[in-house]
Amino acid sequence: HTRGQQENDVWRLFGHGEIRLAPRLLLNLGATLEHDRINGANASPRAGLNWRLRDTQSLRLVSSTAVRTQDMYEEYADLGL
Repeated sequence: HTRGQQENDVWRLFGHGEIRLAPRLLLNLGATLEHDRINGANASPRAGLNWRLRDTQSLRLVSSTAVRTQDMYEEYADLGL
């Protein structure tokens, strides 16, 4: 790399599925897999349960985990400190 230039290739894969547990109860499952040169591999899973109360109303309970990764500036910045 020349001075002041850096690269970081990022690859992402996302998957999502639904399972109907009952006529008014839907389970959503999903995950994002991510890989880059700075942070390596990370997974962010997600699960949600949707309960349809009426045709126009529903309740949703969701649990998820996300990973905050360093960006290019945080990894490579030369602040001269």
